[in-house]
Amino acid sequence: MYENTKNITPIRVLYIFSAKNAGGGELLTESLIIRNKLKVTPIVLCQSGPFIERIKSSGIEIIIDDTLKKLDRSEGKELFYKYLITFVVNSLISSMHVLIEIKRQRIKVVHVNNLNAASKILPAIFLSKTLFRFWYQGISWICTRHEAKYIAAIDKLFNLICVTIFDTIICISKHVIDGMHEIWVKKSKLHLIYNGIDYDL
Repeated sequence: MYENTKNITPIRVLYIFSAKNAGGGELLTESLIIRNKLKVTPIVLCQSGPFIERIKSSGIEIIIDDTLKKLDRSEGKELFYKYLITFVVNSLISSMHVLIEIKRQRIKVVHVNNLNAASKILPAIFLSKTLFRFWYQGISWICTRHEAKYIAAIDKLFNLICVTIFDTIICISKHVIDGMHEIWVKKSKLHLIYNGIDYDL
């Protein structure tokens, strides 16, 4: 998780949200951001909407990226192909945006709030650990998992990739962490933090 930053320069953390509105997961992470401002310098990357407006007043730097928004998965082969193409294009744009901000903001930790946002930046993580690894050494990639199980096949696929490629998976409850037993994942990656918030960080 975030290392102890007492008496040293705060860690620069890029928080990534895909939600337009403030749900339970967003509000919990917002609380984490605000309560750890002495130890962490937060930068938030999110699509435009009520959630961003909510946290602007706290003085946190906000970066808008509307390619993070959740896409509509309509039934039908034609519409699914359209969804897939849009998803790939948006993921590449979001990923390049993340990689640019990591260098520009001197980011050390990237914390992604849910599976949708995590799936959008998979190319960034892959590139940072392969082709661009010389320039992105020491970056910690963290994803918070709120759901115990995923129903849709595409979500199951994204979940499998995410638990493989992310460095740390935060599970917000025992129920969620138990759901991880259905897939292969290194136990050292899993961290049980109730509600996704550790106020002792």
